[in-house]
Amino acid sequence: MSYWKRILQDVLADNNNALSVGPGGGANLATNAIYAGTATSTLGVVGIQTNIISDQNLTVFVDQSNGTITGVGTVTTNGTTTLTGLGTKFLRDLKVGDQIWVTGDTVRVINAIASDLSLTVTSAFGTIAGGLAFTQYAWDITDTFNFYANLGGKSWTTQATASFFRVRLQNKGLATTTFIRLQVALCPVVVS
Repeated sequence: MSYWKRILQDVLADNNNALSVGPGGGANLATNAIYAGTATSTLGVVGIQTNIISDQNLTVFVDQSNGTITGVGTVTTNGTTTLTGLGTKFLRDLKVGDQIWVTGDTVRVINAIASDLSLTVTSAFGTIAGGLAFTQYAWDITDTFNFYANLGGKSWTTQATASFFRVRLQNKGLATTTFIRLQVALCPVVVS
């Protein structure tokens, strides 16, 4: 016996974590390169449905966060893409593709992490200053999936348990991708 007369399933496509590269699309991923979507709220969402196809094997990460936090330590900007830390834990707390907000500057995306005290971002900082605070998303929960190109398209549903999510992809194939299509649907009701 059901008490529900009907359910309105307002499924939304998430453009912050969508990717279409290849013929007519954007840049492809070189071997071991990483794509990272941007944070999207999961409030009012129960399921994160990830759909993907590519010509190379990929590792798919669905990261979840309860929001932004103040980073550990302080940082120095020098007007370049390098960020130098003092008392920071970059290797522990950050990943390539993460967004970082440095006091007095705009958001930057992390390109590489050399050590706990040094990282680079994709565009140069506009300031030269030291002893600055920084903010980051705390991606505390990560569900990891393996996509195998020879098996064709694949999809996963991940339970939304935190306030924000993003999708990251890493090319684990032997060559640069020639195409990738990633779509994420956010579902308020999931039936298994």
